[in-house]
Amino acid sequence: MNRATTLSGVAIATTLMAQVYSAMAAPYGCVYGYEDNTCIQPIRASPQVAPVCSSAPGWTTLVPAKWIGSRYSAPQCNYQAPPTCPTGYTQTSAPTWKGSAWGAPSCANPLPSPQTGMATHNGAALVAVNSIFVTVQCGWYAPTQDGTMSALVYQATYADGYVSYYQMASPTAAYSVSQDSMGRFFADVLGDNWDVPAASLYGGYADPNYPPASWPPRQCTHDVGASGR
Repeated sequence: MNRATTLSGVAIATTLMAQVYSAMAAPYGCVYGYEDNTCIQPIRASPQVAPVCSSAPGWTTLVPAKWIGSRYSAPQCNYQAPPTCPTGYTQTSAPTWKGSAWGAPSCANPLPSPQTGMATHNGAALVAVNSIFVTVQCGWYAPTQDGTMSALVYQATYADGYVSYYQMASPTAAYSVSQDSMGRFFADVLGDNWDVPAASLYGGYADPNYPPASWPPRQCTHDVGASGR
């Protein structure tokens, strides 16, 4: 082996050693210029929740949200305003939201009681007002109860032979009452709904000008039986 070959081998060894020491002296960890695939952080995000329409009364979903690759589309929602009573009528109970539609509110058309606004009929004077009691089912007013109770109805008779009926809706206002083809009484504002599970007559207030002699006790199961309402 000649001297030139020996020096060349030493040079190569020196260079390799320098590279090793250089590598050993390089920055440790995932720093710029020295990253490898172990340094790549996976991209993660919280799961997306599908948007929904409001669950408040009146809102319904026409088209639910759909996943469109990277996000959800907006749902198509519809709002129904609660129905109101006709002009001139008084709302006695609010409409009820049934999940997809509103139930109708209870509406009343307060009429003046016979002694004030119906003192005559076609010029014929009011000659008599009699109180009558109509038997109704307790379940109309309290669904968990059985038995019967009495609803107060007034019969107004005029000099021309005309007869009308009414119930006091409050101490100062009355509802007109009619009879159906079977002679059953119903409040006009409610319609002839005797055969459906709703009260066709109200318990009724006593007319202050024509109070009943006595109010029959309630005969309702699990009810203590009180006079009046």
